[in-house]
Order: sequence, then structure tokens, then C-alpha cells
Amino acid sequence: MDIPLSLMESHPLACPQCGAGIKTSRSSKARRVQCPKCRGIVTLPASSGLEKASATATAAGAAMAPAPEVQVLQKRIEALEARLLLLEKAITETARESAKPGGLKWLGKDQAGDFSPAQEEVLRHNLQLLPAHHITIQIPSGNEPARTRAEWFKGIFESARWAVSGPLNSVLEPQPGTLSIATALPVSRQMADTFLALRAAGFVAHAIFDPSLSGEERLIVA
Repeated sequence: MDIPLSLMESHPLACPQCGAGIKTSRSSKARRVQCPKCRGIVTLPASSGLEKASATATAAGAAMAPAPEVQVLQKRIEALEARLLLLEKAITETARESAKPGGLKWLGKDQAGDFSPAQEEVLRHNLQLLPAHHITIQIPSGNEPARTRAEWFKGIFESARWAVSGPLNSVLEPQPGTLSIATALPVSRQMADTFLALRAAGFVAHAIFDPSLSGEERLIVA
């Protein structure tokens, strides 16, 4: 049977007894071969050039591959991003189902401002339409502008007869000037109603997934 040239490897090796050249199969793992001319036993070098190249390629591939702990972290991040997408979708769908025509007031784009009297009036009206319950307001630690905004929200929620805790310090550090609602899955109807009431008043709230919450709402003001 003819052996393809790609499977043959030429070694710079000559038989020490008769000087004949020796060729071995690339796939061979033998370290001792027989000379084809004098039939003497010849010991091959401990490491051929091909083996060195293979070892080098293997080491380079291992260096390029992510470490096991990095792979685990990447998978966790991907799983968290998938949960956030699911959370945002659930909030939107639940809020759409709970919306009552003619009930909520919606602030026009030309009326929206930075904590304006118009926003206060619309938000208070919308919160009064919902069953009053408890909400916790949090802020990043040491953020005094956020504390001022949080007290503004607290006054509106309390005037709508909601029970409010806070503002308390949050371990999260959201982007300054943002508004977030932390919740877990499945999204409760009351949480979706709160989200819709804020949105109708001109606020864009971001969803934060927190598996430790169970039927509890947290409004994080940054």
C-alpha cells in the first residue's frame, strides 16, 4: 500500500552502522527503529522537531483559551443578561395588560421636566389609582443630589397613602441621574403598575434583577 507523503517525516538521521538514511511514519510513537539496509536497531532522538512544534502549538492554544474561572464568569454574565431581558419584557407586558383606558394621566413630552410640578401632579394622580402598598426607596451611599430626589419621590408616594421606607443606602451604584426598579421574577402586577405610573409621569425606569426580593419593590434613585 502506498503511503501519502503527508504521512511521512524525514529525520536528519543516519544509521550509525551503515550510514543509510532512515524515515519514520509521522504517526509512529516508536523510539527504536530497524535500519532498512543493515537491519541494525537505531534509537531515535528523544524529541523530534515535529514533536517540539506540536508542543509549542498546544501551549499557544492553551494560552489563548480563557481560564476556567473566566469561562464561568462569562456564562454567569450571559445568564444575567438573559434574565434582565426577560424581566424587561415581563414588566412591559404586565403593565400593558393592567393599563386602564382613561385612568392614568400621561404627561406630554413638552410638559416633561426635571422633577417639575407637572410631573409631581401626574405621578401623585397615578399612584392614587393603584392599591397603596409598601415601597423602599434607596440611593447610592453619599450621593446627596440623589437623596434630594429620593425625598421628592417619598413625599409623593406618601401623599398617595403608600407606606415608604427610606431613603436607604444601596449597595448598587447605578448611573447618575437614573431611576431603577429592582424586582425578581415573576413580575408582580403591583410592580408593573408602579412602573407604568412612573412612565406615564415622564420617568424612564430601568429594571434591575434582584433574586433576593419576593413581592417587594425597590425604587433606586441615582
